[in-house]
Amino acid sequence: MTNTLKVLWDVFDPVTIFLLITLISTAILVYGNARWRAVAARFVCYTVAISFLVVGLPLGNLLLFPLEQRFPKDEQPLPPSPAGILVLGGGIDAEISHIRQAMELNASGDRVLAMLHLGQLYPNVPIIYSGGPGDWRAQGRGDADALTYAPSITNKIAQRLLIEQRSRNTHENAVEARRLIPADLSAINAPWILVTSAWHMPRAVGAFRSEGWVVHPYPVDFRSGRRFKTGFLRWLRNLDDLKLAIKEWAGLVIYHRLGWSDSAFPSPEIKDGR
Repeated sequence: MTNTLKVLWDVFDPVTIFLLITLISTAILVYGNARWRAVAARFVCYTVAISFLVVGLPLGNLLLFPLEQRFPKDEQPLPPSPAGILVLGGGIDAEISHIRQAMELNASGDRVLAMLHLGQLYPNVPIIYSGGPGDWRAQGRGDADALTYAPSITNKIAQRLLIEQRSRNTHENAVEARRLIPADLSAINAPWILVTSAWHMPRAVGAFRSEGWVVHPYPVDFRSGRRFKTGFLRWLRNLDDLKLAIKEWAGLVIYHRLGWSDSAFPSPEIKDGR
């Protein structure tokens, strides 16, 4: 199921769809008859117009904003005595790290930095880093393995660091990480601090709650802002944001339908009836 979902996303990726429509329409314009050429010409015009709107307007920013605001960090003080720290993989460029034999952070590297920061704040709790090969085309190790390339950093938390290397998605993060919980903590109801990107936090919280975890969200790696910027010079960033937002919103729906999340759009838990 995991690989099937990832393949479907690659096929129905917005960029892939636009490219396929453009290529097919262009082929019809060149080789088709007059009737089909007229239809293809319209498709090309529509595709180009939509493409300019998609990359020229901050649609991705608008869609990412509610995801990142779902669990505001400044409104959720850290628990005084957490059971541990959970860090979801995705902050390390696994392919480059394994080629260069050195840990290389990517755009979501705040996850790793937050792990080190929280490790200092809570020097006596276990830290689980969960992240196997996330790409279905990847062969071998994921980004969790790349932590071994930075001993000068990880040595500070090495005695408490538990690495989970099998998970391929957020649902499997929740399932596989549970196998690593020390026996003396399995019955403790204290929350685990969950670290992941802000735009990914709603889906992550839903997946972990569905597997029985008590988590305290600690979002990092924010992508959106209150000032929605426009301008065609931001084409690539706008397109990247839109792809990310569509994937997350679709993931929320799919996870809920598959029973992998306790809610279609998880929210902060309400305590004491408030």
